Amino acid sequence: MTDIDMGLTEITAETATLSEVGAVGAAAVEIGPELQLAVTWPEPVEWYGDGAGPAQIVDRPSEVARVAPKLAEIAKLGYVIMWGPDLVGIDDGGAYVLAYPKPEGDFRPGELDRVMTMLRDVGWSGTRLVGVVSAPYDCGNENEKGTIVAWIRSTATGRGTVANTDFSRRGATCTDQIDAARPEAEKTATRAWNSTL
Repeated sequence: MTDIDMGLTEITAETATLSEVGAVGAAAVEIGPELQLAVTWPEPVEWYGDGAGPAQIVDRPSEVARVAPKLAEIAKLGYVIMWGPDLVGIDDGGAYVLAYPKPEGDFRPGELDRVMTMLRDVGWSGTRLVGVVSAPYDCGNENEKGTIVAWIRSTATGRGTVANTDFSRRGATCTDQIDAARPEAEKTATRAWNSTL
């Protein structure tokens, strides 16, 4: 662990890698099991739709300890992981998980269903927004292309429906091209999530 800050309602910590996050969660259970634990590691998030910053897992310490090893298995496939209690700007107060491939939006053939299955295996109580990178858009100029995330609302074991779509912002945005890609993103995400049942 590289840094830790004890607050009145939240513990924030930084680790060198995602593989170390579970141990931080287990230790934090002893310190303050009811506090919120936010752990980051130096994996840059390039998803401009929700703001850039470090990859992170934010939850109760026991939940961080539980989910971190499972999310680390997804990260080993070449994914950036985001797990949090709310998704500002998309669904305030809605817990979410996002696993998007590096480079941005580059799913390998047949891999999307596998990642959705692995996310289900992480498990969670209640509903959570599952971010599925599912369609590209191209504004026609250099550095003006990106991908659409469709946010599926679902329990870990149930069928899901698209709650909203978001897009990365690489250069200037082009509303027409982005809007044209949204239906395909919704279709791909819904199929991938529900096909893993």
